[in-house]
Amino acid sequence: MEMLERIEKSFKCRMAYELSIEMEDSHWHLNERLFSSKEAHQGILDLITIEVNKSREATIMHYKKSYCEPILPPIWVLIEILSFGQCVKICKSLKKEYRNKISRSFGEDEKFIVNWMHCLSILRNACAHHSRLWNRDFIFTPKINHRKYYKCFAPNSRRLFNYLVLLEITLSKINPTSSWLEKLRVLIDEHRIEVSHMGFPENWEKYLNEDRIIFLN
Repeated sequence: MEMLERIEKSFKCRMAYELSIEMEDSHWHLNERLFSSKEAHQGILDLITIEVNKSREATIMHYKKSYCEPILPPIWVLIEILSFGQCVKICKSLKKEYRNKISRSFGEDEKFIVNWMHCLSILRNACAHHSRLWNRDFIFTPKINHRKYYKCFAPNSRRLFNYLVLLEITLSKINPTSSWLEKLRVLIDEHRIEVSHMGFPENWEKYLNEDRIIFLN
């Protein structure tokens, strides 16, 4: 959860910042032409409106008291009340060029970042609800056919290990000094966890530590 929260915050901030700068507009979410379709845009407006109406956050209440138009707050306020998954949904609803504007701030194409963030939002929800990760098959699978990272994944697997590879890739871009792998190793050793049931390869420690060189270059 600690690592996922860092990634969530980074993604939300980049989504808000990149398009606000590009469009010179803190209310770009109101601009229909940024979205893949009129229906997609309306769906996002409905989602945001529901969250704003039920929120009691001070920033939301202040906006409602201080402004009549636009009816919805700026994006930098909204990201404080929207979930990781909801922000991913907004990104997925954008036209490709704008999805890429956000994704390339991570140094990757949108077809990977949007998919990977979707996966990590699923993992985040599982952790937040204390759901089982051991011996679990995830329904949504990561895109692994990346020219640089493809060999880091366990092929044809729906288990946790591939999600942890995504965690490592993303953290290497926003926090390359992270010690999460060491914490993971300690946790596994302390509780004598049978990692093969989570899709870990036999040499998983060497696997991730050596590939960290790839992640950082």
